[in-house]
Amino acid sequence: MKRQAYIQNFFAKKQSVNRPVSDSAEVDCANNNVSSGVVNTSTVDPAPVAEDFKQVRKNIYDIGNYCQRNSVRSLTNEEKISLVENVWKLQPVYKFPSTFNSYSSNHSISFQMKWLEEFEWLAYTEEKFGSFYKYCVIFSHSKNVGKGDHQVTGALVTQAFSNLKKAKEMFRKHENCTYHKKSVLIAENTKSIVTKKSESVINRVNDQRRLDIEKKQKKTDLYNTNYKNLRKATNSSKRSS
Repeated sequence: MKRQAYIQNFFAKKQSVNRPVSDSAEVDCANNNVSSGVVNTSTVDPAPVAEDFKQVRKNIYDIGNYCQRNSVRSLTNEEKISLVENVWKLQPVYKFPSTFNSYSSNHSISFQMKWLEEFEWLAYTEEKFGSFYKYCVIFSHSKNVGKGDHQVTGALVTQAFSNLKKAKEMFRKHENCTYHKKSVLIAENTKSIVTKKSESVINRVNDQRRLDIEKKQKKTDLYNTNYKNLRKATNSSKRSS
């Protein structure tokens, strides 16, 4: 990707602030109230164990780096599609942080790897220790959604989702949201534009190559014709003498 170096330098290193994020900000898309299940962050385990250096270093394809809209606005369509298609994926042995929640003080719960397979739009962020819906993060153009734009996007879009007790329920609810479906359509349309643009560039290169070959062939034909004419004239001159 041409601007990869730019993306790597785009994000200034910010001071880490351990502050609980409430998932109740998630838009009530189905008009059904689902309890948020506030997580007791005081018992959160330390950060996940990194399997190698790649998990430690800042990853430009970690979706958590783009949950702020000004981080997305600077990206080209090509970079957006590259981010969606190459979003950071976890190793099968990745260890998720565990939390004790208010439903059961003796029971810990952690993010499940199988959720990423079940919900293809879902992406986990090591940067924020939660999950996002990648299409909505990259292609949701407004922070206000819903009828009359009176609802504010929250968990899964602008905030990492960490309400693991209600995870699958909230994931299904979110993917039925109108603005989620709209974000998916925008992503598909953008990819189509990028693909056609790439095909157009390839076609232009092929056309130029064809013209170069034709030009070279014409020069060769002209040389051969002149050479034949010269030999014919030379032979005629010899015979007449």
